[in-house]
Amino acid sequence: MAGVWVAEWAGVWHGHPLYGFLLLATALACAFGLYRSRRRVADQTGLRLVLRWVGMAALIGWLGLMAWLRPLTAEEPAVSAMASSDSVQVTEWPTEIMLRSSGDDQKVDRFFQPGAKVDARAYADEAQPGQVAGLLFYASYPAGDMSDFEHPVLSIPAEQYGLATPAKTETAASDLLVDTAYLEIEGAVHAFFGDYGDQSGDGTPQISHDAAREVITSETLAFMKGVSGNR
Repeated sequence: MAGVWVAEWAGVWHGHPLYGFLLLATALACAFGLYRSRRRVADQTGLRLVLRWVGMAALIGWLGLMAWLRPLTAEEPAVSAMASSDSVQVTEWPTEIMLRSSGDDQKVDRFFQPGAKVDARAYADEAQPGQVAGLLFYASYPAGDMSDFEHPVLSIPAEQYGLATPAKTETAASDLLVDTAYLEIEGAVHAFFGDYGDQSGDGTPQISHDAAREVITSETLAFMKGVSGNR
């Protein structure tokens, strides 16, 4: 538990508050368990001894779950992109981050849904505001039918994506518009769509992160410009 707090402190602090609460509750439970464990096992027999070992097994499983839920903390250049500038105003709440174009009167610029265990700040560089009316998938696919979505859709899979392969993305194509555009980034992995380091289960990159970021950024801007022109 201490390793999670130390190694991923920023990710825990900026992540969903529920995870931090669970870590704190786990630490208190462990401290209480250590206090109770001062009673010698030899003094316990029968049902109490069985419950003791069952409790220890459950605790080990719970600690494993907390370790697995460890967030993937944001890195540069995403961390720097979290700072407000003359063109972008950044506001962070416990469960959401707003990046708003300075001086823009629009109520909504763009909605970005980050990955499950990834520090949301990791996408700040890629999620800069833009006036769009479309849907963009970064190495992902919809969880349900969105074939009736009435705006342009672009899906950008990664060739070396080990978590959800391009084949899986294509299988989910029936949930999207028939004219959804697809652009696979050769040699890229899932982690290249954000800035949070390596990700367990991901593929082996064949290009650099900077090269992938350049393609992702250029294609995203081209998509945004295209849909903005069609509004």
